[in-house]
Amino acid sequence: MTPNLSGAQWRDFCVQALGANSPSELDGSGRPCDDGSLFGYAAEQGVTVQVYQALREVHEVHNAPSAATGLRNGLREEAYRQVSQCAIQARQLAPVLEALSAAGIRPLLFKGVPLAYSHYSRPYLRPRCDTDMMVRYGDLSSIRTVLISLGFQSQPGVTGDLISHQQIFIRRDASGYANVIDLHWKISNPRIFSGLIDYEELLEHSVPVPQLGLNAFAADSVHALLIACIHRVAHHHNSRRLIWLYDIFLLANSMSDADVHRFGSLAIDKGVIAVCRDGLDASFAQFGMNEVAEYSDAWRSVHRSWTTQPIEATTVFLRNRSRIAEFYDEVSALPDWRAQLRLVGQHLWPNAEYMRSRYPMSSSRWLPYFYAKRVLSGLGKWLGRSRRVD
Repeated sequence: MTPNLSGAQWRDFCVQALGANSPSELDGSGRPCDDGSLFGYAAEQGVTVQVYQALREVHEVHNAPSAATGLRNGLREEAYRQVSQCAIQARQLAPVLEALSAAGIRPLLFKGVPLAYSHYSRPYLRPRCDTDMMVRYGDLSSIRTVLISLGFQSQPGVTGDLISHQQIFIRRDASGYANVIDLHWKISNPRIFSGLIDYEELLEHSVPVPQLGLNAFAADSVHALLIACIHRVAHHHNSRRLIWLYDIFLLANSMSDADVHRFGSLAIDKGVIAVCRDGLDASFAQFGMNEVAEYSDAWRSVHRSWTTQPIEATTVFLRNRSRIAEFYDEVSALPDWRAQLRLVGQHLWPNAEYMRSRYPMSSSRWLPYFYAKRVLSGLGKWLGRSRRVD
């Protein structure tokens, strides 16, 4: 029979699947069998392939009951899909980077794609739904021209210089695979983080990603770790999603002592000590280091240096706030009432192209109705708590 495992036990199993040294760590009374909740949990946490591999090893080494076959088959199908998409993404990304390079543009890869090649034993072990690129704002027009010439289409989205600093392009191939490129000209949308790292800083410290061709460059490990810590807080409400914590764990434990100290100083300079400490502590605790005393000498030194620093404005993002409280903080951070009104307007009245793509309407005369519907239907979301993935 399928054991009745709690959410905490599912998480423990997924953590073991990420870091277990041998299949023996995964057997015993808590071994999962046919339970769709594990499949859904593994997918939500971004560890489907690892869980499939762990279950396969349990079956082979411990002769797990055949009742687990259905679960393994479902995980296998999803794992194979992930492996296939990883190969397609790499094959399709290189020509894009080559075309951009020919136009004099060097985008910088960050988040999942470069980490998959630099810090994971196999790139398909790090799932990602798109390719994030940091670009110069002044290059956007030329980049759009290149991407459209390659068959990409710009996706309608909420625009406004105060609320969004990114644009998505998609191209579907004959098989239906969607190649998604997410252009960023600022590192994050929330104003308090958006200006912390710009393209020129990332370019100065960029490193090659040879597996993706001669034109592939990415943020170095120090900046990649800073971005990983910021991203889970700025855009995902301090999420404990396993794959994001594992990114942090791999980056932090692969850095030289010199880079650890450089990271510590960078966090102080950028005013994100609490954000970085929270990400690192959550990651280290999740993967086996529950006390600061267990950290390396370099990380303990950085931790000590952080404790003497004052409380930062970015600390507010570690709280479980309502959406309206988050919005209030965004408005309050603006320099004058004109900018504050403009921000409110950009949220309440997004561009008409986005509205037409979001709501079915036969005529633009319906726009006022759908603007009102959007505001009213969003009230519950804005007054409720932000959802955190744990």
